[in-house]
Amino acid sequence: MIPTKLQEAKNDVHNFIQCHGGHWEVSEFDQGLNDLNRVVIDEFYSLYPDCWVGVINRYDKNKPIMKKHGGDFVYNFQWVFIIPEFDQTLLSLIESYENTPYSSKLIKDIDKIFNRIEELKGITFQWV
Repeated sequence: MIPTKLQEAKNDVHNFIQCHGGHWEVSEFDQGLNDLNRVVIDEFYSLYPDCWVGVINRYDKNKPIMKKHGGDFVYNFQWVFIIPEFDQTLLSLIESYENTPYSSKLIKDIDKIFNRIEELKGITFQWV
């Protein structure tokens, strides 16, 4: 069971998206979703102080795939997910995905990554 404040924050994100007509209808000019994501991250961090944030598609190879979250401000698009603690399996899945040439297999790799995040009781973010 998700603690109340975190569940409320997740519900706020869901309601925001639904009120705007769905994921594809949220305007990039409405920063409300980004602000709500930060509330979710803050609540997650308060519950799991050893949590890690991460990305799946690194555009800057100097940026780590995953990093222990220290409660610092999270910028739009900076991180795509948050998990309660470090997970080597997830890191390995993302590294494998990152080093695989484009093919139809990649969608299965993405599914494995998102399934692993879900197994870990992590949360993914949509930024605008």
